[in-house]
Amino acid sequence: MLVSAATRSLLRSNGYGAVLRQNIRLMSSVASSEKQSSPAIGHNTTAKRDIHSDSPQMKSAPPLQYSAQPTYSPEEAKEETALSGMVDRFKITAEVTVSKIFPAGFGWQSSSIFANEYLGYSADSMAFALTTGFGDAVGVMAGHCAYFAAKKSITGDDSINMERETQTGLLLA
Repeated sequence: MLVSAATRSLLRSNGYGAVLRQNIRLMSSVASSEKQSSPAIGHNTTAKRDIHSDSPQMKSAPPLQYSAQPTYSPEEAKEETALSGMVDRFKITAEVTVSKIFPAGFGWQSSSIFANEYLGYSADSMAFALTTGFGDAVGVMAGHCAYFAAKKSITGDDSINMERETQTGLLLA
């Protein structure tokens, strides 16, 4: 086995503004495929480099058969326009704003007033932060559930499952 050593210098600071030079000895070993005489042992040894020397032998595999159908067709892609994508994006943004962000802010502000006025917590205490966080979570859940209940009753959309939306609101909170 061939062994090589190199010395590198590492510059480092001692913390007082002085730069110190530190020598590091790097060791590297590479096995060779030729016979070597080892004077320490007194006999010939054969070393072989077998790690990372050859690429794995791949047997030819049969071609893969895919049975999944494409999820869209080019005709449907042509029908969609960039304008409808932007409208959908703004529709979802408005829905999230109305159903979660405003109720969350209302819940946070209400709970901060409650924590300060009625419970006597100062604004820099952990109890105040936990109280306002709880109010924020209740606002998100209540807003989500109320929005989808109103949407279901106004539109008559039977695909809105209120049990699922309640669980979603709990996860969002």
